[in-house]
Amino acid sequence: MTDEGNWDIQRLSALFPEWIVSHILAIKCPSPIDGNDQCGLMTHAERCRRNLSVNPYCLECSNPLETALHTLRDCPAARNLWMYFLPNLSDSALISRSLAWAKHYFDSAVLNTTSPSVSRSVWIPEAIPGSGWICLNVDGAVSVPSHEGRIGGLIRSSAGDWIVGFAKEIGRSDALQAELWAIFEGMSLAWEYGFVRLLIRSDSKQAVELVNSPIVGSSGLSLVRAIYRLRQQNWITEVKWISRVENHSADAVAKFVNPSDFSLHIYATPSLELDSLMRADNCQL
Repeated sequence: MTDEGNWDIQRLSALFPEWIVSHILAIKCPSPIDGNDQCGLMTHAERCRRNLSVNPYCLECSNPLETALHTLRDCPAARNLWMYFLPNLSDSALISRSLAWAKHYFDSAVLNTTSPSVSRSVWIPEAIPGSGWICLNVDGAVSVPSHEGRIGGLIRSSAGDWIVGFAKEIGRSDALQAELWAIFEGMSLAWEYGFVRLLIRSDSKQAVELVNSPIVGSSGLSLVRAIYRLRQQNWITEVKWISRVENHSADAVAKFVNPSDFSLHIYATPSLELDSLMRADNCQL
């Protein structure tokens, strides 16, 4: 990581193939203020943390703490299993085989994806709580078959007037991760602008349910915890689901950014295409 807390792309590129680097860049950098990452593996240590058990030790080898790393690597039972399937492999050979397997799994998953439909946006002013509120529409787009993710969004007044837009390439991702990135980056931009009432609108039901969950602060996803931290700032935020037909403008913004450009692009004024969409939206008022 760089001193600014971002991924060091140059150093990552020296260690891993491009497609692996692209996956890493789509993951939010670790941050102490976002809390610790969590593993979904229900080990005995994790059961104790959730007050579901009083015995954190490993039943196989009696190690005093059965963590995820112990279960998958350090326990003698796990080590014997690895040595049976992968005998006498050096560290570099093991990494090489793991990367080859991961690439095969990723490429196979592409066969089960479909291209989303495209609809025109409709601005619905009655969906905004009232004057003084700012509306943030966000969208994440993942291309097929490369799985390269892009995010975008636009911030408008309650009357539907353009305030600012943004877009960013996030690397190889999935639809949910892209939507969460869009919400996080859009909220971060809105906070920097000093807005005090923000309505966030996304067409991803899963993302909206995650960030509105009563246990969002302890989510296993770092992006969800980062969004929760932003919502705890001194402002009022609401996150609502909308249909795709109401979110085409945000989808259009997400497609503006150039591939392999991982910087956040800010648009103070809409492009001709977006200006046309905005005028079409206003005709619906």
